[in-house]
Amino acid sequence: MPNGKNFTVLQMPENYSIEVGRCDTELNIPDMSVDKNHGFLKYDTELGEIVYSDNDSKYGSQLMI
Repeated sequence: MPNGKNFTVLQMPENYSIEVGRCDTELNIPDMSVDKNHGFLKYDTELGEIVYSDNDSKYGSQLMI
């Protein structure tokens, strides 16, 4: 694993979403540019992939993978 990088493997059941935000969410990102309830990760059965949806956050979302 590269220095300074953290990796986590998630197994998500169908029809389940993970809240992403700055506090009181399942996936916390402690940065002031992240809203309290910034968005959601959900498994899309048609695509067979995990999809991120922005929750009308103030600064929007940019994913870098």
